[in-house]
Amino acid sequence: MIFDLTLAGFNGHTDTTDHLVKWVKAPHREAVVRFAAAHGLEGYTLDRLEGRDDYTFEDGVDVQLDYEGNVIAHAPHVEVAYWKDEKPLDVAD
Repeated sequence: MIFDLTLAGFNGHTDTTDHLVKWVKAPHREAVVRFAAAHGLEGYTLDRLEGRDDYTFEDGVDVQLDYEGNVIAHAPHVEVAYWKDEKPLDVAD
């Protein structure tokens, strides 16, 4: 299954927050919830992307999880450890 994990701060009306939408491949929803908790993610939304179960990293998947919510693979550009600190690009630290 592919899940759309949208981090806090996402605003669909501007492209400065597109990086806050992550695609997560996981065997079930609870794996993504465990992953989010383990990485300190709060204020996120989680939706299943229907009909996209065969998507891969080449299609835009950011991370793949096992049944327990552990990362078993990720796209080359992904640094999961920093997701909890990501902000919209137009917001100063």
